[in-house]
Amino acid sequence: MYYRYYLSLFVSCLFSLNVFAQNIKLENDAYKIYSKDKTIIITKKAGNISRVLNPQIDFYFSDLAVTTNYENAKEIPYPVLGWKKNEKDSGLTNPKDIARKSLLEIQAIKLLPSAIEIKYKSNALAVVSCLVTLPNGNESPIIELNIQSKRRGYYAATFKGLPQHHPDSLSFLYQPLLWSWKRFPQEVYYTPESYCTTAASFVNTGSFTEGIAPDVSEIPYRYATLGNSRFAINLRNDNGKAQPSIMFPVLGSDSSLLKKGQKLKFKMRYFIYDGTWQQALPALYNDVLHYKLERQNALVSLNQTINNMLDFAMNDLYGGWIPELKGSDYQFDVPGSVKNVSAMHALALAMLTGDKQIYTRRALPMMEYMMSREKYLFSIKDGVQPQNPSHFLTGPCAEIGELSGLHILTNGQTSAFYEELKRIFGKPRKLNLNTETGGGSWQDYLAKYRVSKDKNDLLKAEAGANDYLKQVYDQYSSTFKDDPGLKDKQAAFSTDFGYRIYDLTELFEQTQNKRFLDAAVTGARQLLLWTRSNPMAPDSNILVNQGGKVNSVFPGKRLGNTDYGFTTMDMTSYIQEQKVPAWHTSLAGLLPEQPSTYMYGPVMLSHHAAWLLRLGSLAKDSLLINAGRNAILGRYSNFPGYYFTSLHTNVYQQYDYPLHPYIDIKYNATFYNHIWPHLALLTDFLVTDFHTRSLGKINFSSVYAPGYAFLTSKVYGHKQGDFFSDKDVNIWMPRNAIQSASVAFNYLCGIKDNDFWIALANTSNQGINEKIRLNPSIIPWNTDEVYQVEIHQTDGSISKAVFVNGELSIKLKPQGLTAFKIKGLKVDVPFKNLNNFNKSIPENRFSREVDSSSVWGTTTAMIIQTFSGFADFYLFSDRTEKNWASATLYYKKGNSQWNTISDISYPFEFDVNLTDPAQEIYYKLKIKDINGVEHESVVKRINY
Repeated sequence: MYYRYYLSLFVSCLFSLNVFAQNIKLENDAYKIYSKDKTIIITKKAGNISRVLNPQIDFYFSDLAVTTNYENAKEIPYPVLGWKKNEKDSGLTNPKDIARKSLLEIQAIKLLPSAIEIKYKSNALAVVSCLVTLPNGNESPIIELNIQSKRRGYYAATFKGLPQHHPDSLSFLYQPLLWSWKRFPQEVYYTPESYCTTAASFVNTGSFTEGIAPDVSEIPYRYATLGNSRFAINLRNDNGKAQPSIMFPVLGSDSSLLKKGQKLKFKMRYFIYDGTWQQALPALYNDVLHYKLERQNALVSLNQTINNMLDFAMNDLYGGWIPELKGSDYQFDVPGSVKNVSAMHALALAMLTGDKQIYTRRALPMMEYMMSREKYLFSIKDGVQPQNPSHFLTGPCAEIGELSGLHILTNGQTSAFYEELKRIFGKPRKLNLNTETGGGSWQDYLAKYRVSKDKNDLLKAEAGANDYLKQVYDQYSSTFKDDPGLKDKQAAFSTDFGYRIYDLTELFEQTQNKRFLDAAVTGARQLLLWTRSNPMAPDSNILVNQGGKVNSVFPGKRLGNTDYGFTTMDMTSYIQEQKVPAWHTSLAGLLPEQPSTYMYGPVMLSHHAAWLLRLGSLAKDSLLINAGRNAILGRYSNFPGYYFTSLHTNVYQQYDYPLHPYIDIKYNATFYNHIWPHLALLTDFLVTDFHTRSLGKINFSSVYAPGYAFLTSKVYGHKQGDFFSDKDVNIWMPRNAIQSASVAFNYLCGIKDNDFWIALANTSNQGINEKIRLNPSIIPWNTDEVYQVEIHQTDGSISKAVFVNGELSIKLKPQGLTAFKIKGLKVDVPFKNLNNFNKSIPENRFSREVDSSSVWGTTTAMIIQTFSGFADFYLFSDRTEKNWASATLYYKKGNSQWNTISDISYPFEFDVNLTDPAQEIYYKLKIKDINGVEHESVVKRINY
């Protein structure tokens, strides 16, 4: 069907190869460039790939004012660049619909001493030329566009010199943000600089990758907005073909309004690489985008950030915790509601730190919340509200993966998790917003297998995943509606536009089937294009907080408005001016939440970071590893909020940034339900980074915490692991364990019998040689005792030292890791003795009774036990304030006296701590209905 297209391409390539026998015009180590008959012939030496560029320019001009705006793409309602001249204009995404378009004809191509100059025929609007140069080394060609206006007006030029491709001939394509895989734009769309997370456009034919990108010198170090975007990137041309191109300036921007005689210039990079798009990415990122690992610990170590955030999370007022509702205040989006993501995050942090307060005041209430509420978002109001919260206790509001993970984390001692998993398995539910999940997905079967150990469940997980990959991996997605993982719903979050790489990684780890790993790595590389790759920070200091104040991302806060709008208020943050290294404020490595919210900037809830580390390590892909580290290291000292836009403030990085009442946190969005997921992602990153840097010598088992949207992490602490030469080591992350003059390294601790392990990972490019001190109130060393120390390096070498009076001499290589085993230093953390169950566990620990009468409805009771020393009895009813006015629980432990707990307001739920976790408990309910009539249940028994 396209034989003429392929024939012309073949003839073009043959012609260009004949030209190469003539005079070489420009050459460096990687490229050769010729000119012939008003074309530019570029050869990439590696692979001997030759392409003929016809350096055409679409030129746009308007006498009348043109303004830019965001319009929705036709195929998916997310922003693309739009134009208008008045309020009646809408849906204009092609500049030819708003401005006069002309195709500039080439007048001549001239060879200069170190460049090729392309001149275009004279016209009444502007003098236009291009200059092609080839820097030394392996640098790709630079195409410089020059414009000089002849009259006042709005100007723009789109360089369209690359060959055209029929979309059906492509193996992969890319235009930020939305178009990748084989999703070709249905219309002509331009992506402004503000939405160019990775500023490039390219196509892959299967044998080579070809594209264009702004030169990094054209992307200033500032936060790009629609109003100040300097360029826009396009993939689909007016003929419906794929032709990567760049517009400069952006028509309608301030820089596009030129006076007579005004000059502009803009540099672009043409690139071509042999092989698949995945093989081309390292060269694109290194040679064109100049991407690098630019981050290290900044104000504090990552351990100190976690410590500070834990203190914040345990503060009911500042941390937005509402104890009576067992949830996190969700007032930024839905005032009057609470929301939790997962109970596994807090539960794992309790295990990792050995902090009982985290368990009793956060993890346990969250487990109860997940088992009782209908949805993640719970409102004390009964009625229509934004984001469709639930008012009911008809849970669990937990994915199958959450129930499976809680069962594993609690060592199988809480039978309610598995019982409820079996009851709801295969039933579609809407737990977050109106997104339907469940229904027996392959992810659900994997989660179920991990507790059932039924091989049929694993076989169904593998079969389902293979069916999924046949649709999106074996044949890349060509529309936004062919991903079965979305269940015919609209893609929303950034992770929706790629594969379920986290789930695929879990399935690979379970099965060791390399197909799942290959697919996950492929998905990670596509996700890499969504992470910010530009601008990289300059190697200099910048001024932040200019004028001693910082404007907010938002104009105000939601205070319960019925229209879901913001109440405008003074949102200025006051903070001293300061000069800091530019990289402190860089966006590189961060993801948009979703395209429709990217106007507020990327988010710092970077769950992808640990996964990029993990997959980068498995695939030996340093690009993924660097992107993962760029997302986390040195970003903040405490909970930083969510979105951020300014590259010229560090207000969110301060230790005390979140330590204020909600109304006084100004700079960005504060979602209190993100605190524990954020802690989980940091601990996941920390443990994974130690695994990566140690080359697998530090290795701890994890449990998958699926969360929702992209809030997906591994959690740790339930199981022992490897610490260099030792097996069966308990991982430990104590707070404030060491004192050090340096913040450049992070640490991870382990406990093995009578020995203590501590590993130190240097995040900087300078070596560290100093003494650190172990805090004796945390790590109880004996005064004047001489402890023998083994020093383990990642190359397998072991040396000897001593540890006396808390001081340990350390010497860390740049980016290096060293582990210290202090022999005979016994650390006892009773709360971490997870498997020390001295008594047999009763079988009857869960009861769910359904009564058809309106009086009782469904009553659920359970025993929740994680540790050997205690358990908790939890009971809730699905009756609301429309059924009951009050309720009283009567209970007794074994043969003790009856006790009572009264609840005079909805929700009706009760907790009883059991200091003897094997003790049976008797209970009954007395309730008063809304008519004042009292009712009493029969006595029931549990935990026997």
